Amino acid sequence: MASALRDLGKDPEYNGCYNLAVAHSRTSNDNAYSPTARAISYYYQYTLGIMSGYPTLTFNYQFMEKSSNNIQTIKSYINRLKKEKQFAGIAAATAIDGNDLVVSMTLKSNLERQFKYNIFVLEDNIYSFQTNASEDWMHTHNDAIRFYYPELTNYDDISGGEWGNVKAGSTTSKTVRIPLNTKWVRENIKALVVISSPDGEYGNKFEVVNTVLCPVNGCAEFEYK
Repeated sequence: MASALRDLGKDPEYNGCYNLAVAHSRTSNDNAYSPTARAISYYYQYTLGIMSGYPTLTFNYQFMEKSSNNIQTIKSYINRLKKEKQFAGIAAATAIDGNDLVVSMTLKSNLERQFKYNIFVLEDNIYSFQTNASEDWMHTHNDAIRFYYPELTNYDDISGGEWGNVKAGSTTSKTVRIPLNTKWVRENIKALVVISSPDGEYGNKFEVVNTVLCPVNGCAEFEYK
């Protein structure tokens, strides 16, 4: 799986079509493990019932299929799920202020919708030895889920906190503060912001509409891919 995802990330036709968050949840002996990652894995394993082993590649919140580690299979799922133009976008900026990560977000929508949002705090460059690694680079992990905001309390729903109703053609903003864990390497963290809204294809459950990945002390503009 690691090799397929690395190759996918190098493919310019596909690497702008998704953002990756990796839940290291099998054992707390893994340096990339976090309780948040375990909770998210619980959702895909028990609520959706699509995770049956390690590793498992899933998509969005409600999509009821998982992928093998074959890169062509992964691409086929991306082709099915990607949209040329989304009806809403999200932009973000981050800054470290003392012991907090401050995340400022702006959402704009062409349609009136109810939205939820969440922020995955991810960390790169985590070394943790993997017994099944076939190459040295596989011991260094990126995009590892460290935290989720608003803090996850209901493992049956990972769609996040209420953003509220957004009128068609309008733009709204939020700013939140996330306490930084002393074990995180600050320069290696980033924020993945996800917005979702009710989707009739999934019984009006909240499904991913758009995402944006923002580096620490950086910004990310609206993306509609």
